[in-house]
Amino acid sequence: MDANDYFRTDHLRSGLRTRALKGASVTVITQGSAFGIQTIGTIILARLLTPHDFGLVTMVLTFSLLLQSFGVNGFIEATVQRERITHRQISAFFWINVGISFLLMLLFIASAPVIA
Repeated sequence: MDANDYFRTDHLRSGLRTRALKGASVTVITQGSAFGIQTIGTIILARLLTPHDFGLVTMVLTFSLLLQSFGVNGFIEATVQRERITHRQISAFFWINVGISFLLMLLFIASAPVIA
């Protein structure tokens, strides 16, 4: 078996509509559940923390979500849109993503005093 055989998708074309509908429904359910859990967690934090502390938590959360969305921007789309992709390309995407995430982590740590 060739190393590129792992990424062949010809055998997946049959029943694609059914699998797509199942995948979409699972995605909708999980995203809805995640939204509900986050909402409940926010309500609980708002009750437990003082308004000043809750404001600090939401400020930090805003910055961390911004950096998180910046870190993965484009790599998923680039991987999905390729008609053919090799193991080497996927490995390169992984390590680039790890490197960018590490740099963003260092930036977030360095900017902590300014944010605080």
